[in-house]
Amino acid sequence: VSVVEHDGGATIQTLQPAATVAEVDYRVRVPAGVRFVGRTANGKVEAHGLESPVDAETVNGNIDIETSSSLQARAVNGSITARLSPASDAPPSTLETVNGSVTLALPDRSPASIEATTLYGSINSRGPSFRRDLQRRRNGAPHVHLRTISGNINIFRAASRP
Repeated sequence: VSVVEHDGGATIQTLQPAATVAEVDYRVRVPAGVRFVGRTANGKVEAHGLESPVDAETVNGNIDIETSSSLQARAVNGSITARLSPASDAPPSTLETVNGSVTLALPDRSPASIEATTLYGSINSRGPSFRRDLQRRRNGAPHVHLRTISGNINIFRAASRP
């Protein structure tokens, strides 16, 4: 494990010798307002209770994020689950995967403009006050892009989670 401090934060990296099998779990506290970046080739990226922008990426694994700010999440083979409560002035969030589902939970009665696209899957929404007008962007509402090639998109209000 390598830890390198630099301006604006620190980088924590697992250095694995060739032909070895290992598993490493990190538990990191991220102060409010400090951006969290989590990247892995094989494994899960999971972060909860964040109050800052998040950038999460994995090739083979799932992403599970909870933040009160914006989220950029990308997976190739894996599902993305996000619980967002972004402020109206937050930058747009993007959750995209090639093979996997995308699940988004928003706070009850929180405005949001959502654009959802899947090629081989369905788009499902559950909860009060959802409109399926994906072309109209609500003024002052945070914008969220949801994309998957092969998988379902599920959108629900936190109070109506199945």
